[in-house]
Amino acid sequence: MLKLFRSQASVASRLRVVLIGIVVTLLALVSVLCVVFFSNDDAAPEITRERCNKLSAGMTRSEVELRFGPPRDYRTGATSPTSFNTLVSRSADDPQSEDAYSLVWLTDNAFVMVFFDKKDRVAGVLYSDLTLIDQSALANWWWRLRRKLGILWLM
Repeated sequence: MLKLFRSQASVASRLRVVLIGIVVTLLALVSVLCVVFFSNDDAAPEITRERCNKLSAGMTRSEVELRFGPPRDYRTGATSPTSFNTLVSRSADDPQSEDAYSLVWLTDNAFVMVFFDKKDRVAGVLYSDLTLIDQSALANWWWRLRRKLGILWLM
């Protein structure tokens, strides 16, 4: 009888460990969902073709970031281009030189790639209009999760 009681206590102890594991897993999942849905994303900058036209060759990177904010993906959902890349401006310096680099700003309505020369000065600007793709709440949640994790290429 004593052996049976110990056996039942052992099963109850294992069951408690399993239940605690399930609760911890669920709490971790809820935490991830909260980060995806309720994180306080910065407001997207207003990026338009007209504002891009005001970027001129020779402007510094800090001047560009003052107008558009830090370069990043500000989108709230999947987007599709409505116009092809348009070269808005270009300096005499070749933006394709080996010391050049580019930064990208993505919003729900625009894609902007600014090319900088080796002196951190604007050498060129590419602009495309974007539009949000109409999708279900679940598809948008999946897209946002992949963006947050940096795996948008994963379908």
